[in-house]
Amino acid sequence: MSSPSTQPNRTTARRELPLSLPLAAGAHPDAGTREAPFSYECGRCNRCCRDRIIQVNPYEVLRLARAVGLATGEFIDSFIDLDRMALRCSSDGTCVFLGDSGCTVHADRPLVCRLYPLGRIVRGDHERWVVLPESDGSEGTFGLERSVYDYVDAQGALPYMRAADACHAVLEEALLAEDAAQGDATGDEARWLLDVDSLVEQQGDIDREFSAYLEALKTTLVT
Repeated sequence: MSSPSTQPNRTTARRELPLSLPLAAGAHPDAGTREAPFSYECGRCNRCCRDRIIQVNPYEVLRLARAVGLATGEFIDSFIDLDRMALRCSSDGTCVFLGDSGCTVHADRPLVCRLYPLGRIVRGDHERWVVLPESDGSEGTFGLERSVYDYVDAQGALPYMRAADACHAVLEEALLAEDAAQGDATGDEARWLLDVDSLVEQQGDIDREFSAYLEALKTTLVT
């Protein structure tokens, strides 16, 4: 395990862990429920990989770190903007993982990338789907041939959604266990929350390691 960083207070941790919605200007019209008609055909233009703040949670950091052969702490140091808990961008606003032929970590891309052009907002037991503003010059094609669920499932997003929900559940339980001080997350607090390897040993299996991380996180924050 890597050296632990400053632990966040419970309120800070819950607020800072991102929902499945990339930050971008513009309105977010409702797409409806998972059963709502929706389809989208990607045009491979890579314009959605620019000028977006792609926030990440611990599961996504773990997946991406293993994809590039790093411990989570090393990955955070190299690729994460801790002030935003997001992937870093180059000076022209391009995602750090965009290469000449597209996304260089496509198989392990974050949830918000998988869901684009949809966003998922969860409040308690209620899930709301919204359509995000298109990137300028996007070559993607919208339609109504399938459903929101069909699109999400085809993008391999369901395991990522379950992981995001599991993180939120632990942090919600922490908030119920004890009132916490208010305040924005510091870089050290954000790093602690994202650095899976600082809480559990590497186990050679991402799902098993993430489950162990959730238990360790719950023990640390709730008890």
